[in-house]
Order: sequence, then C-alpha cells, then structure tokens
Amino acid sequence: MKRLIILISLCFSGVACLSQAAIPKQTNKEAAIPELTDQEKKQIAKNVQHLKLNKECKGCDLRQTNMNNLNLLNANLENANLESAQLNGAYLVGANLKGTNLNNIIAPNIRLANNENKRAILDGASVTNAQLNNAQLINTSAKNVNFSGTNFFGAQIKNVDFSGSNLSNVDFRGAGLRSIKLTNTNLKGTHFTENANLYDIDICKRFILYEKANDITKCARLLRKKGANIDLNTCIENTQVNIS
Repeated sequence: MKRLIILISLCFSGVACLSQAAIPKQTNKEAAIPELTDQEKKQIAKNVQHLKLNKECKGCDLRQTNMNNLNLLNANLENANLESAQLNGAYLVGANLKGTNLNNIIAPNIRLANNENKRAILDGASVTNAQLNNAQLINTSAKNVNFSGTNFFGAQIKNVDFSGSNLSNVDFRGAGLRSIKLTNTNLKGTHFTENANLYDIDICKRFILYEKANDITKCARLLRKKGANIDLNTCIENTQVNIS
C-alpha cells in the first residue's frame, strides 16, 4: 500500500510513472546472490588476472566479477563459471564459451561475434535470467543452451544456431533476428512482440517463399502454436503480421 501511494504521488506531481511501473519486481530468488568467502574472492581475483594476461581461463571460477568493457577477443572460457558477472560492453568476439555458466549475468551491449572468422561458441552453456539487451550475437553457435528468462531486448542476432535450446520466456522485444535456427527449441512464453523482426527463420522456410502475406501468417501461427507471443507489431520478412 505504501509503495502504491508513492507511485500515485509521483504521477500527480508530474513525474512519468510508466517507467516506474514497468520495472519488474525483484523476487527473493533473484536477490539471493550467494556470499563469497574471502578465500573464494582471492582465488577469483587471481583467475581474473590470469584471464586478462592469457585470454584463457578454462573451468575457472569467475563468479560476480566486474569485467565491464573488457577485451576478451578469442578468449577460452570453456566450462568457466561466470554466474552473476558484470559484462557490460565486454568484447567476446571469437570466444569459446562452451559449457560456461552465464546465469544471471548483466551484459547489455555485449559483443559475442562480428564476422564468420570470429565465431563465438555457446553450445551447452547455461544463460538463464541474463541481461543481454542490445547485445550483438552474430555468427554464434548456441545449440542446446538454456536461455530461459533471458532479456534480449533490442539485440541484433544474425546467423545464430539456437537448435535444441530452451528459449522459454526469453524477451526478444524489439530485437532483430536474421538467419536463425529454431529447430527443436522451446518457445513457450517467448516474446517476439513490440517490433521484433524475424527474417529467414529455418522453421518458416517451407511457408515463406515469396514473402506472401498468407505465408507470413502461417509462420506466425506456427510460432504461436509453439507457445511464442506474437502480435500485430511483430514483423516477419520485414512485413507486419496480420494475425488476431
């Protein structure tokens, strides 16, 4: 009740309350970040220094580290634990992230790959409830990854293989998705709304041959049948979906 009164007073005082109301309430599960021991902190600090010097830290403990804007070009982080790490603007082009724990990372503007010669590998990783808004995933292998609950709002995603991955409740609102594979993915609750643009999606190729409106509608219905959220602002093949 107290929180409601504060929000109402903000609105009447001329302060926009839409952004306040849009902030999701943090759950106890999200807030419960395990406290690291002093010994763990010392070891993690050593691991970070090793990573910076060698661009390699296979299987390392890197939990809760601040690696914002760090250049990790071609770094080998296979099976490393980066849970709850901060990677805002980090440069991970060509990085090996196979089997890596990236749960709860905060990584807006992260760059994972930018051309065919620098391909990032995420196969088998865990990336649940991560903040990857405005991220760049280009030429990335992300097969059998658990992305459930991750935020890709406004991200640019091109030539990414999501085959076999869990994309349930993933937020792709406003994202551009081009040449992606969604074969055998879990799309329950996935958001492709608010001007999300899907182009050249493997599971829709049988419908979309000449960008006909009816073919686009069939693609939209297939995505919805798989549990995804599709609305009139969803774009498929650069055409707004006409589906109720």
